[in-house]
Amino acid sequence: MSKTFLAFNLTLALLLASCSGRPADLLPEQDPQVGIATINGKDARNSDLKIWAPSRSLGTTPVEVTASDDTLVGKVELFLNGSSVGILEANKDKKVFQNPFAFTVGFEPQSGGETATLRAVATDNANNTTSQEIKVYVDTTPPVVEIQPIQGLAGATAGSFQGDIIVSGRAFDSESGLARDLLTGLKVKAYLNDDFDNPLNVDPDDKTILSSFSTQIGGLNDGVHTIYMFAYNGANVIATDILNFTIHTPSTQP
Repeated sequence: MSKTFLAFNLTLALLLASCSGRPADLLPEQDPQVGIATINGKDARNSDLKIWAPSRSLGTTPVEVTASDDTLVGKVELFLNGSSVGILEANKDKKVFQNPFAFTVGFEPQSGGETATLRAVATDNANNTTSQEIKVYVDTTPPVVEIQPIQGLAGATAGSFQGDIIVSGRAFDSESGLARDLLTGLKVKAYLNDDFDNPLNVDPDDKTILSSFSTQIGGLNDGVHTIYMFAYNGANVIATDILNFTIHTPSTQP
C-alpha cells in the first residue's frame, strides 16, 4: 500500500472528525436503538397484550422509553397520534437524560376509534434516527363500584343495625375491564372504618368485567361505621364508593 494512499485516508479521517467536533473513534457507525418500555407502569414490550391507558380526561399517564447507541444518544422524542408530546435532549436536559427516559402523556384516541398511536424516536449525535411505534387502547370511563344496602342479621330499624351485618358490593368496567394483581387477584378491595392496612375478606368473583362479593362482619361497637370500596380498571383508573351505617344495640335494662 502506497504512502500516498495511507496519507489520504488519515487526512480524510481527521477531516471527518473535525467536521463533527468529536474524535474519530466516537463517530456513530450504527443507528440508535429505541423502545417504549412501560406505560402506566406496565410492560409495553409484549406485542401480544393489549396496552390500556386512561384518556386525558381521567388523568395523565407515565411512559418510559429506553434508547441506546454505539456512541451517544443525542435526543429522544415521543409522539402521540403524530404530534410531539415530549422531547429530551442530551445537551439541554442533562439531569434527566438517562435510561429509562421518562415522559408524561395525556392520551386521546384517534378520531373515530378506541386506540392511540404512540411513537418513540431516538437520534444519535450523527443525526441517525430510529423509531418504534405501538398501539395503545384508550379507556374513556372509570370503573363503577357499588356497595349494596347493608343487611342486618339480628334486625334493623331505619338503617340502625344490631349484631352481625352482611356487606355486599359489585364492581365492573366495560372497556379495559377490572385490573388484576398477580398475587392477590382482582384489584377490588373493601375496608372498614379507615383501617386501610387490613382489607375485608371480600373474595370477589374472579371475573374481569363484572365482579361481586358478600361478607359477614361481627363484633362492631355501637355507633356510626363506614365501609369503603375501591376498584381499579385495566387502565389503572380507580373508583370509590362509601357507605355509612349505624350499629345500635337496644338496652336490656327494665
